[in-house]
Amino acid sequence: MSSPGLSTIDFAVIGAYFALVLSIGLYMARRTRSGEDLFLAGRRLGWIPIGFSCLLPTSPAPR
Repeated sequence: MSSPGLSTIDFAVIGAYFALVLSIGLYMARRTRSGEDLFLAGRRLGWIPIGFSCLLPTSPAPR
């Protein structure tokens, strides 16, 4: 049996995840020009993603 707690590989995976999230955030921050880009996706979304974003939060969670 291994000892409880996080091993080196666990810390490496957590660090890689944070690095990936940070790099995506910095990339998107450079691409965003205005509040419309940030909150409305530059008005480039189609009706399917908008419909899912309205429909799914109102659906009940499975029990």
